[in-house]
Amino acid sequence: MRRELNRAEQVYLKSIQACATAEAHTFLGWTYSFQGRYAEAMAECQKAILLDPDFGNPTTTSELISSSWAGSWRPFPGSKARSKLPDTRGYHYPYFNLARVYQLREMYNRAIEWLEKASEIAPDYELARTALSLKKKVH
Repeated sequence: MRRELNRAEQVYLKSIQACATAEAHTFLGWTYSFQGRYAEAMAECQKAILLDPDFGNPTTTSELISSSWAGSWRPFPGSKARSKLPDTRGYHYPYFNLARVYQLREMYNRAIEWLEKASEIAPDYELARTALSLKKKVH
């Protein structure tokens, strides 16, 4: 959260060495994506999915990274269903991630739709609330 990415990387690597979990691989993947290391981020998300296919976060994360990194827009088959995976920590994250993808593609109305859905599910999710408040200032 404080953007201590190099330290986070080292901690997650030690954690994985001690006991590999889907969560640790996912968080390491997030760290790599924040550093712009997209291929490594995708690889970590794939490891997480192999360890626990029901953990929804690495699936939605890899979709977002893939779409952002590849620079090609394609709808995600089943993305809406990703939020229904049994172990998605925070059902609002898939919706927020889709909003980010639409924003990157300059499809702002679609981004707003998904931000609103994320906010409905998690009214206290500050990132979605902030993004929606900025939208109101623009319109």
